[in-house]
Amino acid sequence: MDNLFSALSKSPFGSLIDPSNIKLPTKQPGDLKFNRLLTIPKLSINCVYDECRKHFLCQNNLEDFDFFISKNERSPVSAYAIWVCDNPEPDQIYIGKSADDVKALGICSETFLERLVHELSYFLDTGKHLDVLKETLCCGSRYSNGGVPCVYWFKGELKYDWVNTRTKGGPFGCREVRG
Repeated sequence: MDNLFSALSKSPFGSLIDPSNIKLPTKQPGDLKFNRLLTIPKLSINCVYDECRKHFLCQNNLEDFDFFISKNERSPVSAYAIWVCDNPEPDQIYIGKSADDVKALGICSETFLERLVHELSYFLDTGKHLDVLKETLCCGSRYSNGGVPCVYWFKGELKYDWVNTRTKGGPFGCREVRG
């Protein structure tokens, strides 16, 4: 439970989350891969993106993320917590795999909302950004056209785009989550 209180105290949304309503995801003893506990607030993607914009430059050519990113494996009906690997780049073992490959492997990966919370949390803790060399493929989310969102840092700005679920290779990789 100390992990949850620590994560909430570091979370930019900690004041909005009631810890008594969050189930702490289990972590296997000795598992060093999943080393950051993220608390995901019951907020829209738009609200979380706006919070990111208060702290750093963000690409802004979608007016309504919640409309365009219409499918998510996890949506915050209430606040929840997940474990993530806190590396600056996506998980090396998934670099070059498509979203279809990730799904076929049964991997649970960050949604677009979770990736934004991860970016903000990482930045507030370190002053640095995620994905300066590669791009996180948010396999847990889908745009309304069926494409998979990807997020990266480029030329001093948080950027996003989308790729086809079959796109392989390139700089794309997912971030596995436990929750």
